[in-house]
Amino acid sequence: MSSLLGKTELMVNSFHRQALTRVPEPLRLAGRADDGTIEAIWHPEMSFGIGVQWHPETLAPEYENDARLFSAFVPAATKKSAITT
Repeated sequence: MSSLLGKTELMVNSFHRQALTRVPEPLRLAGRADDGTIEAIWHPEMSFGIGVQWHPETLAPEYENDARLFSAFVPAATKKSAITT
């Protein structure tokens, strides 16, 4: 995930009522806050299997790192697999 965001440390804006306490297989931990809260996870077998618990949508207009999440997500989400009926 650091290769996508261009950094290994980020400022995030967390507003948690709930948070992950563990990362189940096959997911992997990608980031924690200073207080230990899991902030990011990823799925190593997916082309775009990233989950974040902060709100990059509010940071993206001002922070390039958060905008990169959307720049990568939109093309991944618009890929269509061939479906035959």
